Amino acid sequence: MVSSMGFDRILVTNKAKKRAAGLAMVSILFIAISTLSLSRQQAHTATFGNTDPCNCVIFRIDDIQDYFDDHAQVAVLDLFLKQNKSLSTGIIMNAIGADQTIMDKVIEGRDKGLFELSIHGWDHVDYSKLTEKEQENTMVMANNKMHKLFNTNASMFIPPYNTFNNDTLKAMTQTKLRILSSSTTEDKNVSGYFVANGQGRLDDGRTIYHMPEIVTFSVVQDGQWIRIPNEEIIKAIDNSVTKYGYGVVLLHPQNFVTVQNGKSTQEVDYNAIDDLERLVKIFAANYEISTFEKVVKSEPRLFTLTSSLDGKSYAIAGKSTDIEVSSFEIDPNKSVRLNTEGQGELELTLPKSMVGDVMSITTDSQDKIQFHAADDDNASLAVTFTVPSETKFVEIAGTRVVPEYQMFALTLIGICVGIAAIMLPRLVRHNNFPYFARRSE
Repeated sequence: MVSSMGFDRILVTNKAKKRAAGLAMVSILFIAISTLSLSRQQAHTATFGNTDPCNCVIFRIDDIQDYFDDHAQVAVLDLFLKQNKSLSTGIIMNAIGADQTIMDKVIEGRDKGLFELSIHGWDHVDYSKLTEKEQENTMVMANNKMHKLFNTNASMFIPPYNTFNNDTLKAMTQTKLRILSSSTTEDKNVSGYFVANGQGRLDDGRTIYHMPEIVTFSVVQDGQWIRIPNEEIIKAIDNSVTKYGYGVVLLHPQNFVTVQNGKSTQEVDYNAIDDLERLVKIFAANYEISTFEKVVKSEPRLFTLTSSLDGKSYAIAGKSTDIEVSSFEIDPNKSVRLNTEGQGELELTLPKSMVGDVMSITTDSQDKIQFHAADDDNASLAVTFTVPSETKFVEIAGTRVVPEYQMFALTLIGICVGIAAIMLPRLVRHNNFPYFARRSE
């Protein structure tokens, strides 16, 4: 027989157990909700390093060739070599290779990383009068000779006389020449000019970047070269940099020879050379003297890739200055794998239908990568991270392609909610939560 005092002890013990059970149930519910929320707390504001315009000036010299105003050519090339500044050289490829003086200077600038070697036609002819196949064939011949003479391949085409047509663009695409520098008078699609504002460039393997010359050092009037004052050149370039992020100044060897009795001589016009030197120094003090290729590469690449799973196609968008992503595959039991090349920052936009939330990112050597993620919109997620050197691929584990973690949290919440639905009314009735009990009376 249990005494009254013993019964009271049992009653108190049972009440304590019920209180403990109630508190335990609430704790479990809190832990479960916190567990689910952890998958969302990975998200931070996505950022990307390069958001500034290039602020660059490009000097482009056309008509580089054998035995043509050699002294003037050498004087201009020497100026940029001595100033240690970049210069884009437009070479007529069927007219170079025999003049050792010119060859030596071009090779010296190339070896120092100052001269950008560009194709100024196979011959100096109007390319708009050639067929597409003729243009393509001459571009192939020009780049083959470029590689043979200078051990490099050109990425840029400067059409002779600045004239070109749609066949020129098709031929460039076929021959992997991606930069076109004509003139604003011949390249009239102003809205299609390349812009170096730090916001990125489309890189789909077919895009041609239009980067025309904005102003010339001299212009031809009545068969004579007439100097443009430096003040006018500076004003034109300032306006171009403001609008496009860069400006292009066009030079010709003919601009730097003396003229006697209306005829050009083989003597260098050192007054013109001095004017050019002053111009280079003024621009170097305010802008970066660059090349076409460097200006293009200063912009992050924008790309889109697709992959399929179970008959459904998924697309990811990317942005990077240094990283190239060639493809990606979806493993429904593991992750999304991206094949990468290069080292640097990579920003991706991933469909939530494919990944849900990003749980982790690892390299092919199983090293974990820190990342920032944020909702881009209701349907996509923006993820930014840095790819280490010598990385061949990265794997992105998400809550959809790797659902176990989130499913565990959801299951735990479901169990706790079920327990709460059963236990909470009983606990309240037995006065384990006096506050709730009083409220219900």
